[in-house]
Amino acid sequence: MLKYSTKTAPLKRAAIINAWQEFAAEESFAGMTLAEFEAATLPSVTVREEIGQGLVKIAGLRRQRDAHDSAMREQLSLVVNAVRGHPQYGEDCPLYKAIGYVPKSERASGLHRGDGGKPAGEPGDAAAGEAETNPDAA
Repeated sequence: MLKYSTKTAPLKRAAIINAWQEFAAEESFAGMTLAEFEAATLPSVTVREEIGQGLVKIAGLRRQRDAHDSAMREQLSLVVNAVRGHPQYGEDCPLYKAIGYVPKSERASGLHRGDGGKPAGEPGDAAAGEAETNPDAA
């Protein structure tokens, strides 16, 4: 039995129908006339059309969702900024934390004292500095 993928089956159906009409329109194959074959294979075509219409609808719904999400993000921003600027609440209240933000009192300072990202052995490093001033250290 020949294998037809879901992508090639509709193309093969159309090719069979066209060839059957052109070369043997009055013949029966597999116990079916051309009209019976078309009727027997029509549900697949119908479902494919419904899927196509569904995909168009989904694309439209996604565009609507994106537009509504954009408006919602604006509203979210307004509410968060209102909480932040409210004299009784502000940036250091439980409400601010509950809506997903870090209260001002819990924020890290941002100060990091590291080695400045210098690789070992660079000038200014203790071992390298000692070797520069004391030739016997090496």
